[in-house]
Amino acid sequence: MIEQGHVLRRFVLIAAILAGARVLAQPPAPAKASVDTDLASRQQVTLLPQTAIPANTRIELNLRGGDYEVRPSHSSHLILIELRDPHNAQRPTTIHFEQQHNRALLKVDPPTGNGSPHVILELPHCADLSIHLSAGELVFTAPPCTHTEINLRAGELVAHLGSASDYATVHASTTIGEAKAEQFGQSKDGFFNTVNATGAGQNTFAAHVFTGQITLKE
Repeated sequence: MIEQGHVLRRFVLIAAILAGARVLAQPPAPAKASVDTDLASRQQVTLLPQTAIPANTRIELNLRGGDYEVRPSHSSHLILIELRDPHNAQRPTTIHFEQQHNRALLKVDPPTGNGSPHVILELPHCADLSIHLSAGELVFTAPPCTHTEINLRAGELVAHLGSASDYATVHASTTIGEAKAEQFGQSKDGFFNTVNATGAGQNTFAAHVFTGQITLKE
């Protein structure tokens, strides 16, 4: 009899392919030191001039498949840059940005394949933050936003949330894959996994990965 774990891994891979995700079929990522060295050797390109965002704004990020990092901005500006191999002849990353009243929408479409760029978004304080990523990897360090919602169709989400005491509710789920939340003492693998936590804070966080993995960290 085939072990349940083998069945699950095969199912995850098939589902990822059907979702159009390339990342789950690739070999394991190299050690962090190698990744940092690789990024340090890339050319930094500013994709969007520093854009002031009022604190009561809802920020919506619509990200096509790729390698992303979202982190807090040190100012009231939204900043978008990428780290690209200067010797790679891939097409440029295309973006669309619009801002109306209390809403800011940013769409990012980087090239895919070997040597694709590492896209960094720095976000200021906001009322609501919504991130939709079709496939890939997202390293998320929570900016000072009151409500955050992340949806990833296929790939991996690593979310650094800071202190658990800052949150009223934390919800993370996967349809197929693993949900890990060591700071909340929870880790689940398989199908339809959910991690829930409540606290005395005011912020809320919700994330869902259809196929892949969620890891919540401090």
